[in-house]
Amino acid sequence: MVKKRLLRIAAILMIGAGVFNILFLVMAISGIVDIKAVIGFSWVISPLPYFGVATGFTGRPVISNILAFAYLTGILASITGGIIFLFKNTVVPWLIGTIGALLCLPLLGIASVVVTALSRSRSDG
Repeated sequence: MVKKRLLRIAAILMIGAGVFNILFLVMAISGIVDIKAVIGFSWVISPLPYFGVATGFTGRPVISNILAFAYLTGILASITGGIIFLFKNTVVPWLIGTIGALLCLPLLGIASVVVTALSRSRSDG
């Protein structure tokens, strides 16, 4: 019982990483908040978009586009991997969701890895 709860928590952390980054993108694009404040906040929470913007302003648009693609892929991977892992507790969706969460929001990605490791070490059902 505890093992299933921990696996659900790990899946919710993966989904939360993707949803947080979607909200981050909506705030950045729509201008709800100052873009400088959003970029400064993203350095602490999610460094990949910060590096993408920084390399874009230094005259390296190819690297910036690669980082933006990795960021968007991480968002999609964390949401889809988390949803699939929520219903099917297998390794492949967990890997997809964890890699995606690590790309777009490393704090929640690390937390999902730790929670899954704790659930795997439990012997109860």
